[in-house]
Amino acid sequence: MLSSLCKNVGYTNADITVYCDGPRDNDDLEDVLATRKIVREFLPEANIVEREENMGLARSIISGVSEQCKKYGRVIVLEDDLILSPVAINYFNQGLERYSESEKVMHISAYMFPVNQTLPSSFFYREATCWGWATWERAWQYFESDSEVILDYVLKNKLSYEFDIEDSMYFLSMLRRQLKGELDSWEIRWYGSMFMQ
Repeated sequence: MLSSLCKNVGYTNADITVYCDGPRDNDDLEDVLATRKIVREFLPEANIVEREENMGLARSIISGVSEQCKKYGRVIVLEDDLILSPVAINYFNQGLERYSESEKVMHISAYMFPVNQTLPSSFFYREATCWGWATWERAWQYFESDSEVILDYVLKNKLSYEFDIEDSMYFLSMLRRQLKGELDSWEIRWYGSMFMQ
């Protein structure tokens, strides 16, 4: 991911913050330290946040997005296992600018699941894919961390079919697993937060 980020048009003008989670246990420490070293080598100008504790993906994303939205009013989120198109940063920045005042647009995604039809280069879709995305503080303020609130909303309003995108996805099942503690996903809660809006 770091190599593809550095090849992006617009990368040199970006304020970059890298969140490095802490080790889960002593066995992880050496790998965590090696990863942090690589990050410093690739991105010497970046603000690198090195967590002492292991927050896990969900807490780390929620915390990092909240911090960046508060600081900049918007954020582009890239997880460490992505390979970016050389125009990814420009794509996000153009979308963030174009839809900055559009209350109905809460999330910009860079990934779409494979479909059996030709799609336009950009389009509206109400799911929140997490493989490269961006949002604004005005949208992130609606993030609901309590899965029960989201589930209650869906069930009371008889919106299960819509929540599962006309039964093409399993989001309600994911939300129930999140509620039971079988899953720790920020993404299902972010999707649910947008769905409620």
